[in-house]
Amino acid sequence: VVSGFQVQVSTLNLLGTAAYPACDWLLIMGGLDDQLLRYRIHMSVCSLFCVFGFFYMIARFRPTALSEHHEKVKAREEEKLDGSVDKLQLFLLLASLVIQAFGETVVTVLWPLHIKKLGWGSHEYAYLDIASKLLIIAGNMAYPALARTLGCRTTASLLPVAACLTSAAAFLQPDASAYGQTTHAFNALAFLSACGVMKVCFQHLATLAVPPSLQG
Repeated sequence: VVSGFQVQVSTLNLLGTAAYPACDWLLIMGGLDDQLLRYRIHMSVCSLFCVFGFFYMIARFRPTALSEHHEKVKAREEEKLDGSVDKLQLFLLLASLVIQAFGETVVTVLWPLHIKKLGWGSHEYAYLDIASKLLIIAGNMAYPALARTLGCRTTASLLPVAACLTSAAAFLQPDASAYGQTTHAFNALAFLSACGVMKVCFQHLATLAVPPSLQG
């Protein structure tokens, strides 16, 4: 379930990212040569849909009473609840999720600045972002098979190691040569795909560590 949800989220992000080069080209053909102005237009479109969606959900929200079926399911879950939660395991999983989110956010925020050192611009960044989302989708789809083959604990242990090695290889020594660009692209994409699968893995383990009735 967690893997399928993340695949859907990544697919929607992919569709939005894939539209950027075409939209930017249309703005250039319309006479907007100022790059900063085009960036502001792109950001305004994103904010417009976010604000509209927020107020639309508030306007359309209608609280619904739990049906009899939902009440029975809730009662069964409460009967299964033994009250025992491994707090240390849950703390480690939550801490790992925080570290994963922090590392992924830092890399994605600073990535456009880093690729400038390689001689690339916004369009190359868009293509790299599209490739990273495709790899994240593929990794999320492969996670259930990976967990069955290696086990959840082994998978959760190997993914952070892979993320650390690929991030170090991608960002520590920028090189504008063709070899440096290839090395950076390969390792950066591998890092982001490992982070995407790692997020699904830790969320999956967290849902197993907490009883259903305590998950909200």
